[in-house]
Amino acid sequence: MGKKISTVLKAGIILAFGLCATSAMADDFDACKEQGGHTGQGTTNRGQSDVSVKDAIPNSIYHYEIWYQGGNNSMTYYEDGTFSAEWNSSNDFLARVGLKYKSDKTYQELSPISADYKFTKGYGNASYSYIGIYGWTENPLSEYYITEDWFGGKPNPGNRVGEVQVDGDTYDIYTNTRYNAPSILDHNETFTQYFSVRRNARQCGHIDISAHMKAWEKFGFKGMLYEAKLLVEAGGGASGKIDFDVLRMQDANTIAAAQSSSSEPESSSSSENAPASSSEMVPASSSNADPASSSTTPDAIRTAVSFQSTAGTYQVFDMLGKYMGKVEIFEGSSMTQLIKSTFGKAGVYMVKQNGLTSVISVK
Repeated sequence: MGKKISTVLKAGIILAFGLCATSAMADDFDACKEQGGHTGQGTTNRGQSDVSVKDAIPNSIYHYEIWYQGGNNSMTYYEDGTFSAEWNSSNDFLARVGLKYKSDKTYQELSPISADYKFTKGYGNASYSYIGIYGWTENPLSEYYITEDWFGGKPNPGNRVGEVQVDGDTYDIYTNTRYNAPSILDHNETFTQYFSVRRNARQCGHIDISAHMKAWEKFGFKGMLYEAKLLVEAGGGASGKIDFDVLRMQDANTIAAAQSSSSEPESSSSSENAPASSSEMVPASSSNADPASSSTTPDAIRTAVSFQSTAGTYQVFDMLGKYMGKVEIFEGSSMTQLIKSTFGKAGVYMVKQNGLTSVISVK
């Protein structure tokens, strides 16, 4: 074994390959000012017509899902949650990435729920389209959209029942009933849809998801949350493409996990139990997934075992869970100095080696 490297290691939390441990202290995060891009391994999935293809994204808390009817379609997702999609001659195409739940908590129990995003639209045509937040509830079953932008004409998806002012604009609220329609239950159902449609389209920003759900309550919105994801949907013989190159999502428990991480006493070996995450940490099915992501308790952030810094290769993530790159540590070198010289600034980072993740302070 190489010589132990002098580091400041906090009680480590296994964050399932770089959990997007977004902190409540990161209020100055501005997706519109982020350079954007994709980090981590990219995986392309072409899906299957009329079948929902979904799974955990390796090295991430995020899940992806692709569903379509007809056409030639695909999405490519990355370990940091960013994704791109392209579709051609599709009757209906949906691609989405975000937080997946177990339908055992209401949005109030998971709040505050939010998203930060930036995307670039390529060519596109559609009879109808939605770009923004998407998800479902169960008990009762319902489908919901927070629409930030669109291809072609602005959506008019149902009966306008009200409005809500949030995130710098007014959103018109619509409801609609779908009869005998495809659903997350893998068979057709009748259910209510809820929509917030932004009056002025935008391609980046912050979405207070909980605020929209609260506004929908007066129109009957309730139930156990199944998911909250960033989405593109286009239908009616649609063709187009999109690239989400900034994607960050938070809920109450990812924030709590980050706060717990930042407030734990410094330690080089011991660790304490971390709070459970509300985001469903389903083990990835990919064969190249790290063993640390496997768990029979998918909704838990596992407590780190003794994490020792030794010579070797380490993956480095920022505290938003974004993969930054790798550093090669040699015997006698300083991890803190190498991280600072490689990435150019002090801060708190997550480092991972051999399936173990710990938090390191670089001053």
